[in-house]
Amino acid sequence: MMARRVAIIFFPSLGHIDKLAEAELNGIQKGGGWADLFQVELSPSNELVILMRSPVSSIVGPQYLLTYDAILFGISAGYKNFPPEWYLFWEQTSSLWTSIGFWKKHAGVFVSTEVLGGCQEAACIAAMSTLTYHGLFYVPLGETALLPYKEGLAYGHGASAWGAGTSQGSDGSCLPSEIELEIAELQGKLFYQHIIEGCQRKGGTRGKKRRPVTDNISENP
Repeated sequence: MMARRVAIIFFPSLGHIDKLAEAELNGIQKGGGWADLFQVELSPSNELVILMRSPVSSIVGPQYLLTYDAILFGISAGYKNFPPEWYLFWEQTSSLWTSIGFWKKHAGVFVSTEVLGGCQEAACIAAMSTLTYHGLFYVPLGETALLPYKEGLAYGHGASAWGAGTSQGSDGSCLPSEIELEIAELQGKLFYQHIIEGCQRKGGTRGKKRRPVTDNISENP
């Protein structure tokens, strides 16, 4: 089976979403694949963005992502919604919608918000209308994958069934915890495995015994 091309694209936010993006990449590699890291295309006059730019990623527009089979979107969302930079990114996709450029590609979401709790899920939900509009197949992390991180946990963490996540804090001083990075890595791994297994089923695996979902998450991420 040919390897599937995966892009991870994010808007940098003082290192929060960047670190999750790198963990997602590590997970895809552990799943047997590879991904390219990108940042949303922004005006060079934005001095803050220049300061935050990650040295391990390139800045691209949405047109460039057409060459990939699947995309993971890293959204630094403040409280609930896309930041302005993500709105500008999606405003460039009118021609891609009319040409069904993103049709049936797979997509996942991971987020950074100012606080934990409902804002994590709300940020992911806010992205769903855009993904649906383009016909992207959304692949959630799933609640089952998070069960090992809920037993005996003495403190809260980012992430939900919608996707990995972290909190940057009201002053931007918080960075992803080890558990949050583990969950992001797990999401990358399961995301890539889902794509590969989906392609194998399309290739004529009807009648073959499918592995339980828990087989993918029983080992350490």
